[in-house]
Amino acid sequence: MFKKGLVLFLFLLFITSAVYAADPSPWTKETTYGSKAWAKFKYGLSNLGFGWTEILSRPFDSVQSGSVYDMVMGLPYGLWNGLGDTLGGAAHLLTAPVTSLDIPLPDGGIDMAELKEEK
Repeated sequence: MFKKGLVLFLFLLFITSAVYAADPSPWTKETTYGSKAWAKFKYGLSNLGFGWTEILSRPFDSVQSGSVYDMVMGLPYGLWNGLGDTLGGAAHLLTAPVTSLDIPLPDGGIDMAELKEEK
């Protein structure tokens, strides 16, 4: 029983430390309630739709870098980000009307505005 409680405590400690260390989502920069809710909805929809692509793109980018460490860590990092972005996107989508709640995503999630600026 003690081991289960310790594992649960360490897991919650790990998750909460990652949440506090994360940057705020890009939609939090909006000023009015309506624009925040709409931006949060779009952000959630883009992460729900395209978050899974991190599972493929992170390992590919890691192999392109040529570093052995990057090659080894590419797949777990991609799985973590892909699942986190997809599930976090669903959470943002469902909680869009609650603009006081920001759920941090791994590496800031997928922001379509950033992708438009890169081109």
